[in-house]
This record gives sequence, C-alpha cells and structure tokens, in this order.
Amino acid sequence: MATRDSGAQLERLAEFNRAIISSMREGLVVADNDGVFQLVNPAAGRMLGYAPDELVGQQQNCVVPEDQISVVLAAQRRREQGDSDSYELDLVAKDSTRFPVRVAGSPLILGGELTGTIAVFTDLTAQKHEKVQREHLQGQLRQAQKMEALGQLAGGMAHDFNNILQMIVGFTDLARIEVTTGKSPIGSLDEVLHAADRASQLVKQVLSFSRRSEDTLQPISLCPVVDDSLNLLRSTLPSTMDVRRAVCSDCAPISGNATLIHQILLNLGTNSMQSMAGDSGVFEVSVHPYIVDADLARRNQDLHAGDYIRMTVRDTGCGMDAATLERIFEPYFTTKLRGEGTGLGLAVVHGIVSQLGGAITVESEPGVGTTFDIFLPTLLQAAIVLEDLDQDEVPGGDEHILFVDDEPQIVAMTRLQLSQFGYRVTAVARSEEALKRLAAQPDAFDLLITDQTMPGLTGGELAVQARLIRPDLPIILCTGYSNSFDDERAATQGINALLAKPISRTELARTVREVLDRVEK
Repeated sequence: MATRDSGAQLERLAEFNRAIISSMREGLVVADNDGVFQLVNPAAGRMLGYAPDELVGQQQNCVVPEDQISVVLAAQRRREQGDSDSYELDLVAKDSTRFPVRVAGSPLILGGELTGTIAVFTDLTAQKHEKVQREHLQGQLRQAQKMEALGQLAGGMAHDFNNILQMIVGFTDLARIEVTTGKSPIGSLDEVLHAADRASQLVKQVLSFSRRSEDTLQPISLCPVVDDSLNLLRSTLPSTMDVRRAVCSDCAPISGNATLIHQILLNLGTNSMQSMAGDSGVFEVSVHPYIVDADLARRNQDLHAGDYIRMTVRDTGCGMDAATLERIFEPYFTTKLRGEGTGLGLAVVHGIVSQLGGAITVESEPGVGTTFDIFLPTLLQAAIVLEDLDQDEVPGGDEHILFVDDEPQIVAMTRLQLSQFGYRVTAVARSEEALKRLAAQPDAFDLLITDQTMPGLTGGELAVQARLIRPDLPIILCTGYSNSFDDERAATQGINALLAKPISRTELARTVREVLDRVEK
C-alpha cells in the first residue's frame, strides 16, 4: 500500500514538474555532457520553430550559428567547473532566421555527478528593437535641440562676422593708402590675414557643431575642444558677461567627439546667459584632472572609482530652488516663457554625458548662481599624436603641377603662390580643360590639385577621369564645404590629400611637398 502511495506521489510530482516546464514563457532545454538535447520545453520549441520532440536527440549546435559556437563551448567549460552564469548569444530558428537571446545556464548534477547542462533563455529581439528605436529618438532629440541652439547662435555670429569684415575692409583700405604714400603695408596686411583666419575658424566651429554626426567616439584631448567651444560661445554671450576659463594643458584624453562637447557647453552657456537676463555676471569654465574615490562613487551610481576629467561650468545667475533642481534634466521641462526655449537643452546634456560614460551633478541657490560638474572618464592608454611642424620652414620644389579651380582669381593667386615656392604651374579654370591637357601630355605633370565644386566635372569626377589617363598621378582635392567628401572617402577614391578652404600659403606648400615626397618614396 505504501509502495502504491509512493508511486502515486512520484507520478504527481513528475506531472507537476512537467506542467511547470510546459507553462514557462522562457525557453528551457536540458543537454547531456555531449551537448545532445534531452529535454526541450514548448516555449523553446516555439522560439526555434520546432516541435520539442524534433530537437530531442539533436546536437545543440544545430540551433547555434557557426560564429557563436565558441560562446557555447566556453559556457560548457564553465559548467564542467560547476559554475552557473548568464550570457548573450544568437540562435538560429528552423526557418534560418537568427535572433538574440539571454541564457542563464547551470550544471545539472544527478547522484553527485555532472550529467549535463540546464539552460533557460529569453528572446531579446523586442528589447534590441526597442533599444535601436530609443537611440534613434535620442538622436532626433539631440538634433532638434542642436538646431534650436544654432538659432540662438545666429545673432551673435552675425555680430562677430560683421566685426571681422569691418577689420578686413578697414585694414585693406589702410594698406592701399600706405602703398600710395610710400609706406609699408605689411602691418595692415598682417591684420587682414589675422581677421580672415578668425573668420575661417568661426566657420569651422559652426560647421562642426551643426553637422549631423553619428556620434562616433574616439580618443580626443578635451582642453582644445573646450577652448574652441568657448570661442564660439563668446559670440552669443552679451559683453556684460565676464567669461573666464581655467583649462589645464596636459589632461589625459577621453572617449568622445568635438560635436558633443560643443553641444554640452553651448547649452550650458545659453542657460547661464538667460539666467542673468542681460545683467552683468560671471560665466566660468574650468577643466582639470580628477580622481573619483570610493566614497563619491558610492554616492553617484554613474561614477566608478578612478581617473576622470572634471569640467566645471559655473555662473552667477539667478539660480534655482530645490523643486526646479529635481526636474531640470527632464525633457521639455522649462521655466522659460513661451517662445524662449523648448526645455530640451539640459536633457540633451544629460544624455550626452551618459553616452560618454560620465556623470553630471548640479548645485544651485536662488540669487547666487549655479554650478554644473561634469565627470568624464579618461583613456590613460590612448595616444593622441599632435602635429609638430616648424612654422618657419616652408618647403618648395621644382615639379610640374596642374591646378584647376573655376574661380579665375583663385587660379591666378595659386599660380603665383606655387611659383614662389619654385614649382612649375599650369593653371586652368575649367575641369574639362585640365583633363584635355593631361590627356595630351600624361607624363608632363607630377601632381594634380583640383577644387571639388565646379561646373561640368566636379573635382572628384575629374580625379576619377585623371586616374584613367594616368593611374599613378597624385591628387590633392580642395573644398570650401562638402557633405559628400571627407578624408575617409577621399582615400578610398585614391585622393592623396584633402584641403579645406580657406587654405593658407604655408598649408598649401607643406601639403604639396608631403604628397610629392610620399609618392617619390
């Protein structure tokens, strides 16, 4: 009687276990020590597109892509050591579709011996899709806020450019007068060049900020990027604001990109300006190395003990109360009047800092001001190669250069510049004419320098045609602004160097010499 009761209890227990396994939403499989499926629950069968019985007796590798087998073997070795763990990999369904899963695996011990592995897995397809969608929406949010910030920049940019143009016009007039009166115009012309360089840097900063980037991260030195951002920001801030900087010169590199750092500082600077409501005050940015200790890491879950760069942004504006501080990083939360802003700025700043693996803290007091501390982890092993060129030595040569640009004044100017360095120059204003001359004398030229944006053949198209005539001809491409060309694409099309206008006489000479020397080697 007791035996019958025990048997019935065991049967009920087995039925109970089967019911639990069958009702699970997660996939569950049991494999023996040879990796052969001994049990597959219905959920696992549905995910993989098989009836459970179809998989029982099959090698587990039948549902594992070849490039993921090493992940399974590594997990199997951990099982042999008696370890349990969790990991991600891809599986292949019966219809050959591939999908990601998270696996929780444990060794199966029966009678004191390892008899196999039990694994529970969850389909991550929906989670991965949501992550991609979330990242896409975050990118749209950053771009929308960037456009808002650019609108705020416009007035300051116009003011700065008009000042620069005033210097160029004024010093050019002075130079003309000095020439007619027998005085040297060198000083006035140097001021013209200095003003033009300021305009060039301003354009580069605005383009860098406005360009829709894919937020590719790479090792960068934070300090020069902060300096560039402050130079750009200075155009938008009223002259009553005292802009101060304390930026170290030897900070370790971080993982980031210039566009993201520009956006952080432009948002915080704009907020500071609005908090002062046109009154005088101080806007200060400091950048220094900082060691996060265990205590600070415990108090801020986004930080880990180690080496960071701390960027502090402080203002003496109206400040914020405790209730406002709790909500400042919420998207669309704003204390501004209608039409003065969308409330995206600080939410975007928080998102960027998180993307860079850092943390942001804020302290504020009404009537005193606000201080943001941004902690960005360093890359101690990253190497940043800084160009070290002797500004006094400008190399020349005697090679024959074919130059083409659709602006006749640039053609005449560049012909004269290159001739001053000893080069023989054939300069034309149409790409078709350049191609005709090259076809007539393929071996007569040592280098082709071409503008990108021209009627007829563009510089890129001219480069392709030129290489058909002379495959080994080195080419330098010059561009004022183009979304279609960057260093990477230029290299894939066989272009040896890419120069961004305006191009100084020294930069042109150095690039020409470097390209010719590389080809000669």
